[in-house]
Amino acid sequence: ATLESAKAQGSVTQMEGFELIEEVLLKGSDLYWKATVAYRRLIESESALKRYEGLVKNIENKSRNKYAAPGEFSQVKAEYFNRQRLAQVNRLEFDKALLELKIFLPSMSTDQWVLPQELPQYAAEVKATQKDLEQTRSFKISTLKNEIAKNTAISTKQENRSQVALVGEVGATGVDVSTSVAEEQLLDGSRPHWYVGVKWSHSFGSDVQSARSRQAAALARSQEILTTTEVERLKKQKVQLELAILS
Repeated sequence: ATLESAKAQGSVTQMEGFELIEEVLLKGSDLYWKATVAYRRLIESESALKRYEGLVKNIENKSRNKYAAPGEFSQVKAEYFNRQRLAQVNRLEFDKALLELKIFLPSMSTDQWVLPQELPQYAAEVKATQKDLEQTRSFKISTLKNEIAKNTAISTKQENRSQVALVGEVGATGVDVSTSVAEEQLLDGSRPHWYVGVKWSHSFGSDVQSARSRQAAALARSQEILTTTEVERLKKQKVQLELAILS
């Protein structure tokens, strides 16, 4: 049970490492697309601002020549200021998004910033069956932790039981005062010694060991509950992703 726990823990550690790498990659992708969207908004708002500059000049000329409707120039100028404010806000949002991306990727320079020509196409919905959810790393990690907890409970319980072992030893000694004679006695086995027997060990009245057994059993039960709820958590996450994609 101890060996199986160690093997499972190795698999858990490896998969958790993959999870960390995946988290870093997803965060980098997220920051990149946030900067991309902010850049597109900035370009669009600045383009709209330039068009409104021309419109303001035209309405101003119409007002000067008495062709504009009452209040038309004031209305257009107010809208122009709104567009100007929006462009400033979009500029700040883009600068912030780009700064966050550069902090996340310190080696990135302004010259390396390349806007993709086409945005990726996302599916309208995400279809994931129960079997698909059980293939996720998070579910596998939870399952392996459940296995580790069960094996730990088994090994802890076994450690508290009486232990019996067959023990023995055989050898030879050289005890003469002369070094050469002592070596001969040792090598030819003229003075052998040996024993064989049974070793029995047991811890009497150890509340600590019994407490360890109860704790291990309780952890195994709690981990089993966590494993059974992992699929439900993944299902809820799936629904959240579907809503996010639709929005």
